[in-house]
Amino acid sequence: MSFRVRTTLSRALLIALLSSTGGTALAQTPPLPAAAIEVRQVMSGGDLDRAIELAEAWAGREPQNSQAFLWLGRVYGRQALEASMFTKLSWAGKCREAWENAVKLDGSNIDAHFDLLSYYLQAPGIAGGGRDKAEAALAAIDAQHASYGELARGQIAASDKDLVAAQRHFEAAVAADTSSIRARTALANLHLREQRNSDARGVWQQVLQADPDNVYAIYQLGRLAALTGEELEQGLGQLDQFLAVTDKPSDLSVEGAHWRRGQILAKLGRKDEARAALQLASAGDKQVAELAKADLQKL
Repeated sequence: MSFRVRTTLSRALLIALLSSTGGTALAQTPPLPAAAIEVRQVMSGGDLDRAIELAEAWAGREPQNSQAFLWLGRVYGRQALEASMFTKLSWAGKCREAWENAVKLDGSNIDAHFDLLSYYLQAPGIAGGGRDKAEAALAAIDAQHASYGELARGQIAASDKDLVAAQRHFEAAVAADTSSIRARTALANLHLREQRNSDARGVWQQVLQADPDNVYAIYQLGRLAALTGEELEQGLGQLDQFLAVTDKPSDLSVEGAHWRRGQILAKLGRKDEARAALQLASAGDKQVAELAKADLQKL
């Protein structure tokens, strides 16, 4: 596999996985099955072999369960990201096949449709991707949920580097479902990418106006403070507020909050407190731990 194909495939998998995790489900989506929560926790902890075992066992026990194959695809996708050049294509193929099976088993599994569209849109043809496949998948998404349809169009526009159109579609996705965390995440991240920091904050401040205790908005505003270096004291307070919540959503990372908190404290010159926060961030989620350790070294 050439370096270009390998890089393109890694980018495709990363985009598909990022769009499917981290507070991205619609607010009315039913709670995750216990098996999915276990797979995600083990995967986040970095034990991919164990996560694959769990996901494959789940799919084996329930071969007609679309959710099992959705999460099997997500685990395979994560493995493909970390695999060597010799096995990356094989794992990516397993990821795509699992998502295609999830869609076949349950045509109403909107998350599986969306993950698959993201994969098709970004992956090279040798890995089963293709713009034509992504556009063909759009009809099934449109038929189920207007917000997801606009999100999909926004992704397609972004892949074409038409960021004006992408913003328009992401805004339409929020308008179609104001409770959609996935839509707000896409819109806020686009604003942040284009250095429209106040607009990115506004996406989440709008949520807090209607629901002052919305844990997703609180978390994201703290994260934005760490990323932008703006409104640091307020962002620190928001992350503290998030960490104080007893019943946190399972798709928001406690370690991630400690990491962002450490970054804010470092920017405020409170280095001892920053070190303590970054050490807490280094204790769990493998990906966060590596980033937190890098920040610790800078201190």
